[in-house]
Amino acid sequence: MCDEDSTFTERARSWLKESEPGQDEIQDAYSKMLAKLAKTPDIASADTDECLDLLVKAYGGVGGSIDGLLAMVETAKASQPAEASADAIPLDFGNLYEVSDAPVVELSKEEKRVAFLKLKAQISGMSGAVAVESGSVF
Repeated sequence: MCDEDSTFTERARSWLKESEPGQDEIQDAYSKMLAKLAKTPDIASADTDECLDLLVKAYGGVGGSIDGLLAMVETAKASQPAEASADAIPLDFGNLYEVSDAPVVELSKEEKRVAFLKLKAQISGMSGAVAVESGSVF
């Protein structure tokens, strides 16, 4: 059972004892705790540090490589695209529409295609990742 008044460490300890999770589940819980801390850094405390340490020790206790766990988390962080806001990525809409008070710039079919593909790449780079929920305590 998950008691909302208990600390992260108490909840993790209880989950580890009751569920006897394997390497994948512990890795998932560890990653989710890191994600929670990244999303809401004001919850960082001695309790969250102790919770992460407990999960790392539990991962090692079920035969997982602690160095491997930490490396996997770093690799996952590095492979995730940085969150982009609409203000962070300037889009160049020049030459894609006609402005009555500016001289008309005639683009060739190839120039239009290149401009369109650049714009498409910029827009697709702004899309965020969708998180998939699973049944851990975090």
